[in-house]
Amino acid sequence: MNTELARNVDDLSLDDVRNMGEIFVKSGFFKDARNASQAIVKILLGRELGLSPVIAMTSIHIVEGKPELSANLLASLVKQSARYDYRVRETSNTACTIDFIQDGEVVGESTFLIDDAKRARIYREGGAWTRYPKAMLFARAMSQGVRAHCPDVGTGCPVYTEGEISGDDGPPKAKATVT
Repeated sequence: MNTELARNVDDLSLDDVRNMGEIFVKSGFFKDARNASQAIVKILLGRELGLSPVIAMTSIHIVEGKPELSANLLASLVKQSARYDYRVRETSNTACTIDFIQDGEVVGESTFLIDDAKRARIYREGGAWTRYPKAMLFARAMSQGVRAHCPDVGTGCPVYTEGEISGDDGPPKAKATVT
């Protein structure tokens, strides 16, 4: 379990989780959790990943019954893993390549191109792909690489980033910092 992000989530009872779910929904801050049951599912899924309830609420989105994790959360899970790491090798407005490292050695790479987004019909002129191309390319390269090279950072949970299931690549929830 990831102790940096966990913050004693194992100590929460189901009543604690239920109460938090109700509070999160009443706050109105989490538009994808319209009722307590949806919030509770997100909190429990986050718990499986070792996340605090607030991180789960802000970084996990359930789309068509499948979890989408923010790119920043995926990157954090990889960085905080004892076995894995990543290094952004190339980033531009047209491409992002990430090297994935296991036990200190590069085990593979993941590249995502603007042309890939266009071919997949997720690129929309004037949308997030034109306003934040580096962040969008990073998100897709990260999720693709985690699925291929370190799927166990998601503890067996299928790994998708925001928009991969729904095809709605809106503006990034949290701006990915890529240098």
